[in-house]
This record gives sequence, C-alpha cells and structure tokens, in this order.
Amino acid sequence: MSFARYSVPEIEALWEEENLFSTWLKVELAFCEARFQFGEIPPEVWERIKNNASYGSAGEVKEIEAQTRHDLVAFLRAVEKRLGPDFRYFHEGLTSQDIKDTAFSLLLRDSGKIILKELESLIGILGKQALKFKGLPMVGRTHGIHAEPITFGLKLLRFKKAFERQKENLERSVSLVSVGKFSGPVGTFHGLNPEIARRACQILGLKCLMVSSQIIPRDIYAQFFLSLALISSVVEEAATEIRNLQRTEVGEVFEPFLPGQMGSSAMPHKRNPVLSEQLCGLSRVVRHNCVSVLENVPSWNERDISHSSVERIVSPLSTNLSAYMLKTLSFILENLEVDSERMEENLNFTSGLIFSQNLTLSLVRKGVPREQASRLVQELSFQALKMGSSLRAEAEKNQTISSLLSPGELDQVFDPRFFFENIDRIFALESEEPN
Repeated sequence: MSFARYSVPEIEALWEEENLFSTWLKVELAFCEARFQFGEIPPEVWERIKNNASYGSAGEVKEIEAQTRHDLVAFLRAVEKRLGPDFRYFHEGLTSQDIKDTAFSLLLRDSGKIILKELESLIGILGKQALKFKGLPMVGRTHGIHAEPITFGLKLLRFKKAFERQKENLERSVSLVSVGKFSGPVGTFHGLNPEIARRACQILGLKCLMVSSQIIPRDIYAQFFLSLALISSVVEEAATEIRNLQRTEVGEVFEPFLPGQMGSSAMPHKRNPVLSEQLCGLSRVVRHNCVSVLENVPSWNERDISHSSVERIVSPLSTNLSAYMLKTLSFILENLEVDSERMEENLNFTSGLIFSQNLTLSLVRKGVPREQASRLVQELSFQALKMGSSLRAEAEKNQTISSLLSPGELDQVFDPRFFFENIDRIFALESEEPN
C-alpha cells in the first residue's frame, strides 16, 4: 500500500503483498523445520520442502484468491503446486491465523525496529541542539503569556526527554508483539505439540503464546499502536512549539526554507511552517487509528473476522506515518533557524514584568507577608503596563520597596542571570533521572 509523499520506503516495503506472502512462507517453513527437528517430518522430505516451497508470485496468489475468496487458502494452493505430494506435511494441523497472526507479529516487530531507529536519530539531534543552545536566553510562556526566562536549550532538552520516554515505551511494545502462535483452530493445540510450537517461534525469534483462541489476543497489538499514538502526540507537541515560535509576532525560530520554496501562491512574502503543520495533521491520523485498534480487542467467542479489515488499513498507515513524522521532525530540528536577537527583544518586551517573582520574593525575605508582597507587585506591574513604564521604575518610586531594597539589591532582582544558575546542573543531572 502506498502513501505517496508520507511514506518511508523501508516500512512501505514491509507491508507490500509480495513481502506479506514471503512472511507467511517464512512462518510455514519455521513450523515445518520445528516438526523436522522433532522427527515429525522425514529428513529427505524436509530438504525438498525447504528447497521447493514457493508461492510463485503475489499475482498468482491473487488470481487464485479471486476464486477462493480466502487469501491464505489461495496462498496454500499456490505452494501446493510446487510441493506436490510433500504438501501433506505443509500447514498440517494449523489454522490460517496461526500463520497470519504470527506473520503480523513479525511485520509489526520489524516496523517497530525501523521506528526505533528514527527515534534514536531524533533523540541524538535533540541532544546536540540542546547543548548548542543551552545558554541561549528566551522568555518562557505559560498560557501564551510571558512568564519567566528560560533557555532555548532547556526547551529542547525537555523534548529530548519526552522522546526518550517514548523510545522506552515502544521498546516494551515491540517486545510484547514479538509473539507467535501455532495452537490450532481454537487454541487447544489439538493434534499439535506445544513444544514444536515453541521451537517454531524460537526459529522466528518470537516468544510462543501458549494461551490463546484462534487468534493472538488483540490487546497485545493494541499496546503497540498506543505507543505509536503517544509518539505522534509528542511529535505534535514539538511541531506546535515550532509553529508558535515562527509566528510573525514571535519570530524566534524558523523551520528550514529550501531554495526555490514558495510559501503562498498569492503572497510572495509568506514563509509558512508547513512541515510542522503537516506533522500536526498526520499525528491526528495515527491517534485516531487507535480507536479502531482498541475496538478490535473485543472478539466474538474464540474469534471473528472484524479486526482483519481494520488491521489491513491501520497497520501500514500508522507504522509508515510514525516513521515519516520522526524523520521529518529530525530534518526540521537539525536545520532549525534560531533568531537570538529576536529572542532578546521578546525577553525585554514587557519591560521587566518577567522579574515580578524575584521582586515578590525579595520583599518576603525582608519580612513583608507573602500575600501583601504579591498584591503590591501585581499593582506595580499593572501600573507599569498602563503607563508604558517598567516594573523597576515603578518599584523605585514605591516608598515601601525603596525603604526595604537598596539600588544594589534591585540590580540583583532584575538580573536575568539569576534564572540560569541551575541550567548547567540540569544538563549534568538529566541523564541520571528516570525517563
């Protein structure tokens, strides 16, 4: 299935029908090999099966499926053409979902490994950029309003930690979905040896599920897609931050703008954060796919088929988009344009109001009750805004403050370096804290 501009070739190739059928064959052969090792298939037969087993091509299987209306039966008939009498040992005692679900696990596992590589790359870029901008001052914002100074590096470090958490979460989910089953039509291992099933899964690099129905329980797979949804949410958080910082009124950070790129067909001056906006949109698709995946968990009795059509759509889509979003965000962050002068301008935009807590705490340390100090500084802040003045100027005119704080002490109150005394320590200790 192709997703055009939003595809990652390595993942897209995993979900192509040719690879799907190849993975089914891989699973079937693993079970045959395990049976051979346990003496259920004669050595000479196993050699012939190993050398001759083939489904031909995806086109041949699809042609047969047009008649059978059952994809795995069509696949088996294509294999039977190549194996002849030896086919009696192939798929013996198994049900379709033994093959399809075990193959599904392999495809999710392999997709997850590719996504993990993209996460590792993104985390590395964030770590490098966080260090580069560790000491670059900028105003922090809460509720969209100027709060207190932070550094741009600290903002990036926060995203690095978030993606490290998602990496650990996805690693757990990949481990969880790395499971197969060969337990027959309703999970009873009727006519099958559980130890052979265990060995077949070992050959495939999977854990063997001993308790199941006809299918691998869908809560196992739901956990994987929930991990992708969380990744998409953190991607959107980072992309939203870039979009906000690129706004005309802010103008502190810009995603890359390539030679020849146009921002608008009507307005040549436009430089829009289109990649970041794209990431925000795609993240919604990955998250919304989780609703369908969660609804796959309930199944009638030992199995129904309602989950199958959903998984054929959301599995290639969500894995592809997750890898694409991480790769695109890596490109944005690695080539980010940062305007340090504009950051300084915005830091001074409120004429010192961002030092209001410093002033409040200085008064409290001089014995002014906290509530009284807070009310006083609030009044002075609103007065500064109204008069087009600065908080320091209003503070110097106030008799209560001038009687308690000397000019030297006010210098310390309005010194932005006060806010960054622990930045180096945060960076030094961040690797020690749990994600």
